[in-house]
Amino acid sequence: MSNISELRPAADHTRAARAAYVHDSLKAERWSVRAAALAIGITNSVLATRMNGTTAFLADELESIARLLKVDPVQFYAGYLAAGDPETPEVRPMD
Repeated sequence: MSNISELRPAADHTRAARAAYVHDSLKAERWSVRAAALAIGITNSVLATRMNGTTAFLADELESIARLLKVDPVQFYAGYLAAGDPETPEVRPMD
C-alpha cells in the first residue's frame, strides 16, 4: 500500500497542471468561469471545481470547451493530457 501514497502527489500535480491549462486557455479568450459554464451547459461550481484541480475534467466537458474556444477538440485534448507530464515540454494554452 505504500506506493499508493507515493502516487498521490504526482496525480494531484498533474490534475492541477491540466486544470491550469484549461483555465489559461479560457482566460486567453476572455471567458469567465460563469460565461464558459453557461455556454457548455454545466454549473459554475462544477467548472470552478474542475478549474481549481479538485476534480478532473470529463472528456465531453473538454470537447465542449474546445468547441467554445473554436479549436480542434483532439488538439485541445492532446494539450490537456500533455500538461503536467514531466516527459513533455511545457504546454501553452491554445491560440
